[in-house]
Amino acid sequence: MNESDPRTPEEILNEIYKNLQGEDDVAILQAISSLKDLNYSSGAIRCELEWLAVKSENIDIRIEALTALNSTGNRAVQKRVNANKLERSLRFTLLNEISEWEII
Repeated sequence: MNESDPRTPEEILNEIYKNLQGEDDVAILQAISSLKDLNYSSGAIRCELEWLAVKSENIDIRIEALTALNSTGNRAVQKRVNANKLERSLRFTLLNEISEWEII
């Protein structure tokens, strides 16, 4: 997963995602570790890391998944996901305004 790796970022992420979904704890930990060397990620990998951080029976996997969620690549994915969402208070205000318009 270094600069001399001939694979595309998509191929690298697909391999990591496949390993994160596996049954082998060692392969999962290696996949998580390989994310530390990347400055990019994907929504699917972020979701899998969230699941592992909460539901994995292996404490080491939970800790490493939680740490990986805070990596630069995964923070960028989360920022991109939340980019088009309004804050709760603003959304509530807008919905109230729309409701009032519908009454008129």
